[in-house]
Formats: sequence, structure tokens, C-alpha cells
Amino acid sequence: GEGVEGACCAGTGRRHSDPQATDAAASLLSEERWAFGSSQKTFSSQERKLFTSPPVNLVALAERCGGDAPLVREVLNSSLCDQGEVHINSIDAAFAAKDLSQLRFDADFMQGMASNIGADDLNRSASFLVFLLGAPHSDPPAPRALAGAVGQVRLDFEAAVEYWLDSRESCEE
Repeated sequence: GEGVEGACCAGTGRRHSDPQATDAAASLLSEERWAFGSSQKTFSSQERKLFTSPPVNLVALAERCGGDAPLVREVLNSSLCDQGEVHINSIDAAFAAKDLSQLRFDADFMQGMASNIGADDLNRSASFLVFLLGAPHSDPPAPRALAGAVGQVRLDFEAAVEYWLDSRESCEE
């Protein structure tokens, strides 16, 4: 089999045990930028990547799929790209139509799908939308809060899809 590294593809995921990442993180943490005052520095985009998770955790998904790269690709192509696109469009339509029942259904789908594939940001934003919508017979959420939550789900969905499509191009077929 291709193994976990083959499933997640070169350059798309970094393990915490990676000595380069550990050394770089230790170096960053020891620098004076953590001190208060005018000596603080900003992080470069390269440094920031050490502390942020990707929109889809391909390593975790590959491990869940037993290192089966074709299965990882199928899960992401089907769940994220195909089904996710249907549900994100349905979220937009349900929001525009003020159909809270449909919105709740689609948000719940997005939350479950995001949890299954390791899309943590999408999982959090969809979970918040589900929370905001509450029980089926509860009072509707404030329109601005609902609009913000729907917009965040869309942004996180698009980031996850873009990340997967960029990662997929570097995968070995």
C-alpha cells in the first residue's frame, strides 16, 4: 500500500514528530518576540504555518482510512466536493428563503461531514450554526448572527475545498 504519507501526499501535512518542525517551533518560542513591549515581532507566513492546522487534516483522514490513498481521494471527492457543494448551496438557499428547518438539516450535515474528514474550521463553524439554530421549535436566531454564521460556514467550506483541490494536484495517481 501507499501508506499514510502516500495518502496525504508530499507537502500537504506535517507530523508533530517532524524534527524540522519541532526545531523551528522551539526556535520561534525561544525568541524575544514573546516578550511584551516594543521588541515584539510579527510572524512570517512560513512561521504561522507551524502553528495553524490545514483546512483538512489529510494525515488524520489517511490514518482513519488505513493509509488507503484511493479511499482518501474518494472520501474527499464525494463527501467534501460533491455532497458538500449540494449542502452549502442548500444552506444559502434555505437562508435566503428563511427556511430554518432546511438550514438546520444542511448545517448538521456539514458539521458531520467536516468532523469525519478532519476539516476542523468547517466543523467549528457548522457546529456554531447548528447551535445558533437551536431546537426545531425554539425562537429563531438574530438575523445578523445567522447571516454571519452562514457566511463563515461558506468561507470555511471554500477553504477546505480549495485546500483539497490544491493538495490533490500534487498527489501521485
